[in-house]
Amino acid sequence: MKQFIVVVFFISFFALIFPAAAVLPEPIIYLPFDADWANAGSAGYEEPVVTEQNGISPQLNYKGGIIGGCLDQSGFPASGHPVLDENLQPGQVIFGTSDDQDTPMEMAMDDMVSFTIVGWFKGKIGSGSGARLIARPYDEANPESNNFQLLADRYYSGKMELIVNGNSSTQMQESFYDNSPNEWTFFAVTYDGTSSFNNVQWFKGYDDGTNEVIQSSGFCSLYSGTSTHGKHCRIHIGNSGDSGAWPFSGMLDEIRVYASYTDTSGVLSLEQLEAIKSLANEPKCGDDEHPYPAGDFNGDCVVGFEDLRILCDNWLMATNFDLPE
Repeated sequence: MKQFIVVVFFISFFALIFPAAAVLPEPIIYLPFDADWANAGSAGYEEPVVTEQNGISPQLNYKGGIIGGCLDQSGFPASGHPVLDENLQPGQVIFGTSDDQDTPMEMAMDDMVSFTIVGWFKGKIGSGSGARLIARPYDEANPESNNFQLLADRYYSGKMELIVNGNSSTQMQESFYDNSPNEWTFFAVTYDGTSSFNNVQWFKGYDDGTNEVIQSSGFCSLYSGTSTHGKHCRIHIGNSGDSGAWPFSGMLDEIRVYASYTDTSGVLSLEQLEAIKSLANEPKCGDDEHPYPAGDFNGDCVVGFEDLRILCDNWLMATNFDLPE
């Protein structure tokens, strides 16, 4: 009996000293924007279509992300700095197809009972009407019919807004994100479709080397129910529709979507969000203690054939090389 008590004591002691790490489910969508644009989530590998707007296309900034590379829609991605000019908005990244067959990513975002969207942004967030970080139209023939979207800086208010099935919930705290345009901001939003009261929660954090995630104190409610879409409605990142309306001018990184189709398990806890944010604190390529090797153009800390390809592409662009006729 005494031995049993001692064992229980030590188990309890170590549980207090070394609390269990938060267990993270696998995201259905995970966009690290490192070596390529592809989805690394459970919905499966999928490459997007990258469009052009105002003569500018989104780019992969191989070394500018919070972790590795990032999606750069700042207008001049080679500079590594956001461009604070609303007249220089680039295109967008679109996952899915308008063909008869929906892709796995499109199907993964159908009929979500609960979900969490997590990511990092940096740069100019709004154009007055709210920049669409993620959007999905109900009718692909009418790109502005967005019944699912996550917007930032709605009416220059410092708020984020979530729209599910055409109903919007605006975050109530004015200073939801008050970071400098040159600093990374962590964001997260959760939706519980089993409830219709206070079923949307907002979170933020900073690139400060800590795991701290701050939950908004506001009450946000949307109608209950699953997130539904029409057929063949693609997933737009950083913009929505071919008109270039409501674009995001800056950088996006580490976009994750967690979902459940049956219950509330798609709503991540504060501890789980802290665990996700902590990933940015881990030593990574490009840190002071892990500098990029010479010739590492894609930021993976390895000099290989991909770096040679980038070098050749840069040389051809710089020299405007044309073969003789």
